[in-house]
Amino acid sequence: SAEMVVFATALVLGLPENKSSALKSYDCKRIKRKPPLKPAPLALYPLPVKNKCNCLSCESPFPEWYLERLEKMAEFTMHITKPDNHIPQIGDNDNGRFFKFQPTHRKMTVARSKKRYFNLEGYEDLPDDTICWDEDFLDHRHLVAAINGLFDRDDFTAFTGGPWLETDLIRNLSGKTTLSSYKKPGKRASAEKIRIGSGQGREEVINRLKAMPEEQKQTMRIPAPDGAANDLKLHAYPEFGLFMYRSKRFYLAIRCGPVGQNGNGGHAHNDQLSLELMIDGRNWISDPGTYLYTPLPARRNEYRSVTAHYAPQLTGLEPGNLDLGLFCLGNNAKGRCLYFREDGFIGMHEGYGFPLFRAVMFLKNTIWITDFSPEIVRLKAICQINPDQPSTIPFSPGYGLRHA
Repeated sequence: SAEMVVFATALVLGLPENKSSALKSYDCKRIKRKPPLKPAPLALYPLPVKNKCNCLSCESPFPEWYLERLEKMAEFTMHITKPDNHIPQIGDNDNGRFFKFQPTHRKMTVARSKKRYFNLEGYEDLPDDTICWDEDFLDHRHLVAAINGLFDRDDFTAFTGGPWLETDLIRNLSGKTTLSSYKKPGKRASAEKIRIGSGQGREEVINRLKAMPEEQKQTMRIPAPDGAANDLKLHAYPEFGLFMYRSKRFYLAIRCGPVGQNGNGGHAHNDQLSLELMIDGRNWISDPGTYLYTPLPARRNEYRSVTAHYAPQLTGLEPGNLDLGLFCLGNNAKGRCLYFREDGFIGMHEGYGFPLFRAVMFLKNTIWITDFSPEIVRLKAICQINPDQPSTIPFSPGYGLRHA
């Protein structure tokens, strides 16, 4: 959807005068479908450009908030990306693309592909030593590169690396219009400024936690290599439900927030308070993503299940209802962040019918995770994480990939 937006925006910005004049005098009744067009003329807004351009006499139908949101689409993609250039798989992912001008891929033999994918079991059409290409669907740098064709931001360029066809295509499609950024030089992006809760609130939760009986809490301690979690940058997207701590060696993402679609959760998973953790380029905790949508309903529900995520669990229970259909989860969980600052995170959800909390705290060379509830419940044990056993979720990483 972001690709569609940036290509459509560039196309309109690059319209020649004989085409752009139609924005001021068109017949709105010629479009019969909903939503209907408003009568002409279309409202035009001053275009914040860095360079001289020929686009609509430096006016456009795009208001300031629209261009800022487009720019933030690239920021969101950049902020959620792990150090290995892969995005975390939050909920469903069907790898939809608008255009594939420069897909990223890895070279491998048919023999290696057969070992990697379940669906190639018994495949004999090509010899085992034949070279094939395996597309890397989780590398979304192409999107940032496309949006950077309009904004030419240094941080976007550094993030995407070498030249991208998408950048040049958008730049030329827009008539080489370069837009000014909403983000002023030396200022932080909007998602970097968010902090939630206070130190006093954190202490209240910690003291409450210490006073709880052992059967109402569960603690995991993850050893972090010396200095890996130093100089962390924080990024938060509360309305999406993702909170991140990151440095050159460290990436921790915490899922906590809405299920989407006004509470329907059609593409959401039971992943409230789950973690993604990468240290020194290795995935220690990784969301397995999606398997298939409709051909194998039972497998789809396995990958939507809380058991496929490093999240607080109760034996035999799900925080969202998997019986409402393959594209409905319901809004029972209502994940909410209570605390998000440099020293840790506290969140909660009510998917089991009562408040369930997860606290993530950074101590010296240790990530301290505690799940707890005011109700007397028996939390299902989640495997401890250590460098010699970085993956503990018993699911392959989606799309028919075998277990690592």
